[in-house]
Amino acid sequence: QIMGFIRTPAGQPVVDCWVKTHRSEYVHLTSGDGFFGIPNLAPGMYTLSWSWGEGQFDRREVNVPAGGTVSLDL
Repeated sequence: QIMGFIRTPAGQPVVDCWVKTHRSEYVHLTSGDGFFGIPNLAPGMYTLSWSWGEGQFDRREVNVPAGGTVSLDL
């Protein structure tokens, strides 16, 4: 699984930020504290993308190990 927090450069949580991987149609939203979780991922490389506000978008390559959890602060 991939889980973590999305925050502004000032450290404030980004609420209702869209988070997804290129291998899934599902979109996950960050909670009030900026937390997101994407469970049940097979091992391998994923392109994680997130979007917020008007045209704000970013992405990162993430390697999910077998039976492991990747924790990110974005």
